[in-house]
Amino acid sequence: MSRSRIIQVFSLVVVLSLGLLWLLPGDDMSSEELDETMSSLSSSVDSTDMLGISDQAEALAERLSLSDEFAEELVDIHNMIISEDIDYILVYNPGGFGGGLMEEDPEWHDRDGGFLWGVKQELGEMGGINTEVVEHKRAQYTTVKFIEAVENLLEGYSEIAPELAAKVAFLAKYNPDIKVVITGRSTGAVFAGKVMELLENYSQVYSIQAGRPFWYNPACDDERMLVIGETDDPLSKGGVWSMIWDNIGRMPSSSSPEDGGIQVLNWYLRAPGHAFTWELVEEGDRTEIVEFLRSTSAS
Repeated sequence: MSRSRIIQVFSLVVVLSLGLLWLLPGDDMSSEELDETMSSLSSSVDSTDMLGISDQAEALAERLSLSDEFAEELVDIHNMIISEDIDYILVYNPGGFGGGLMEEDPEWHDRDGGFLWGVKQELGEMGGINTEVVEHKRAQYTTVKFIEAVENLLEGYSEIAPELAAKVAFLAKYNPDIKVVITGRSTGAVFAGKVMELLENYSQVYSIQAGRPFWYNPACDDERMLVIGETDDPLSKGGVWSMIWDNIGRMPSSSSPEDGGIQVLNWYLRAPGHAFTWELVEEGDRTEIVEFLRSTSAS
């Protein structure tokens, strides 16, 4: 199959998928249902009582039909917050179909120059705020799991968003002074928005979203959510056909294009403007991010 034919087939899949996204109904968990679930957990457990915290994490996992690994992760994160005196948790939420690792992310990582690195630097300059990054992987890249990831995207993440929402709500319940910032770019921004809908009653939870796709209209779009990259990003502006044109005659690459790209499994398509390292974020957006972070620390 020729290069142009591959691009045409992929583009058709994208367009049809967007159409299905608008048509498919969602079976959403509501914020009220999440609040009821969290209210069922004991409020008398001390944050330093690790056995009690473990019991409540297991109870939450059972209530939501989640795995033992979910409960174990909650206990590990809670223990880290207590033992290391963490002030802020940044949630790394990958773009693409959600199976990527932060260490392999060319833009959103927390090493020198990455987006999360920039956010951590800014928080550290606001009075020595102690910040830690927690990864949330919403998909796996086996063939079957990839198909599930596509289905989750088309359903607006209504089925899998409650897992991260419950994780964050649990940490907030037993660490009332912690601030949580759920980050995400591209489809990760859609997922972050869906999680924020469920956490509308948690005032210490915030979100920074970049390159949010044009088709997503969050049910809650309040002051706790900062959206950046809407001016120059073709995915945010709805420039699907311009992205298709940019990729005609070229094969997807194994590395992210310098001027912006969209990841599909281990490959990248060109999308000029869809790039979000800390350095590449527009100066106006960086200013907005700093002001946003200051507002979270003051609240």
